[in-house]
Amino acid sequence: MNMLSIEIEVSSSLDPQINEIFKNFYSDFLSKLINRIYQRSIIHYLFRKLLKVIAEIQVDDNLLIKYILQLQIFIFCKILAEFEYLEAIRINRDPIQIIQLYIGILQLAIGFTKQERIKDRFILEGEMIDLFQRVKQLACDNNSNLLEVIFRLEEEYEEIMREKNQELARNIKKQGTWGYFKVIREAMIKKNKQIDYYFQQLQMTHRYSYGYKKSYIETPKRYQYQSMDRLPKLPSITSDAKQSWKVGRKEQSTNLGVMSLPGQLMSGKQKINQDAFIIEKRLNLFGVADGHGVNGERVSGFIRITLPKYIEQSLLDPKETLIKGILQTNNELVNNTKIETVIAGSTLCCGLIKLNKLYVANVGDSRCVIAKQMGNSWQTIELTNDQKPSREDEAIRILKSGGRIAAQQDIYGNQVGPLRVWLKTLNAPGLAMTRAMGDRLGAQAGVIATPEITEYELTNEDKILVFASDGIWEYLTSQEVVSILTSCYDKNISAELAAQKLLNLAVDAWKRNSLARDDITCVVLYL
Repeated sequence: MNMLSIEIEVSSSLDPQINEIFKNFYSDFLSKLINRIYQRSIIHYLFRKLLKVIAEIQVDDNLLIKYILQLQIFIFCKILAEFEYLEAIRINRDPIQIIQLYIGILQLAIGFTKQERIKDRFILEGEMIDLFQRVKQLACDNNSNLLEVIFRLEEEYEEIMREKNQELARNIKKQGTWGYFKVIREAMIKKNKQIDYYFQQLQMTHRYSYGYKKSYIETPKRYQYQSMDRLPKLPSITSDAKQSWKVGRKEQSTNLGVMSLPGQLMSGKQKINQDAFIIEKRLNLFGVADGHGVNGERVSGFIRITLPKYIEQSLLDPKETLIKGILQTNNELVNNTKIETVIAGSTLCCGLIKLNKLYVANVGDSRCVIAKQMGNSWQTIELTNDQKPSREDEAIRILKSGGRIAAQQDIYGNQVGPLRVWLKTLNAPGLAMTRAMGDRLGAQAGVIATPEITEYELTNEDKILVFASDGIWEYLTSQEVVSILTSCYDKNISAELAAQKLLNLAVDAWKRNSLARDDITCVVLYL
């Protein structure tokens, strides 16, 4: 049998006792792996044993060393689970065992999160989000009934994070909002510098090779951990299948500007950009799509590519064309692609210009706004109405469809964040919008892909048209966005630079209000 081969090297400059613990642990764990012992209790026993010994060691900066070791264990566990999944595919074994292994790792990591000091939790957060996405994808791909267990674990983790956020806010409340973020950023910078130093001491190297798929890795690859926020990306069985739309460019034009920026986690780690923009000048079709959930970037990318194909089939009746095109795109997305949309979807806000008419279609909470010049002043006209559970008509529709509307709650039972859409008997999917493309689970709660259409007659006074994802609108009002863009327009600044300025000010608004940031995308047209 072709077996997984893993070679672990630990620098001798580290405490010899820790060296020995590492070697014993990896040897023990690898032997269990080779003998195909997957029981979660075995994994927990090994980790409890390791951490108990580590806790008894008296070394300088013991808490930091312990934390680094814990995170190394967590990451190493992910590595093993990844290779085990590859092995399961090779011999056509039931992947449910692998999902159970992932669930065990999640439970272990949640335990780490409970024990961590407050400022340490940011670094683990990115790894947790990544693992939750992976295990949900596996459960969806294999129609596993463990999906509910995963959702409950995710709820537990989010509740712990909310509790720690509240504790942190209470501890530094006296310093004000700016002081809050200043303290956190300084702590994270200091922590990262310490971690860089200790990782140079640890000098841990993982070498992987496995014989059953020689073309996958021709020679053993070496990964060196130099800092916590630059961890290696591991080989993935699904990496080739993920044809995500990566928005990292800008459309340069005097009258058209497009900007898109990936979001970031509280740790400062950059997220995958799940936004996409639509620029089809030959059709006069423009818009944005904001993906969410597992595979969100693939969903928005699919919409960007597929929707124009349906739109160009018939432009005789623009309103009917938009509705039909969006529903056909959604039907193909859900039924005729390999993109798993159980817990993945996207908003869509797009506009079709024909002669002197603008037809805007909206699905979700992205937004379209037009700036109208009225003499020496400007008027802000919203051409879409966000489809959220807070809208009475949308809430009634969701409830009639058998869904449930409620905000998330903290440990004290207080409402946290916006109202969300849930299944009646399950705390999922928790969408903050009432309409979306994809989202098969949400569809069971009344979430639909049918767009709302606005017909608007363009005049010479209409000067600026903007489509943007909610990364723009989260902390900027429509009036503020129009004010930013019209100030550029009055100074003969190009649409490209106006879009750049809007994006920069949206980023600044996120920094003032949050450590994290959503993806931000805007399309600006000078009419």
